[in-house]
Amino acid sequence: PIAEALVQYLPNFEIMDMTGCQFQELIHSLDQNKAPIIIWMTLELKEPRVTDRWPDCKNPEHTIEWRSPEHCALLVGFDEDSTGITHVIVNDPHTGKQEHYPVLLFKQRWMEMGSQAVTVKL
Repeated sequence: PIAEALVQYLPNFEIMDMTGCQFQELIHSLDQNKAPIIIWMTLELKEPRVTDRWPDCKNPEHTIEWRSPEHCALLVGFDEDSTGITHVIVNDPHTGKQEHYPVLLFKQRWMEMGSQAVTVKL
């Protein structure tokens, strides 16, 4: 259903996997593409902890770790002043609000959760 909605409302879109990019690339994408970015963070920016482990079925020598409290939200903008970016603006489904999170803590949690991000390019 999501892909169908994208095709209907954004007929000429391209999905961009930004996982592993530098934080500044997220900001640049927001600024240039004017498209929100789905990001992985932690619920309420709480410190993540490993809550489960299991062997990778494709590589049993590798262990997969699940970190909690994993959470996804929509990065939609940022605030800045003369010193640089102070807060990121996130549409957070957990609170149902647009939140302004401190940039340094947000960046840390995003990186701790694997620097995962996905957006669209028109």
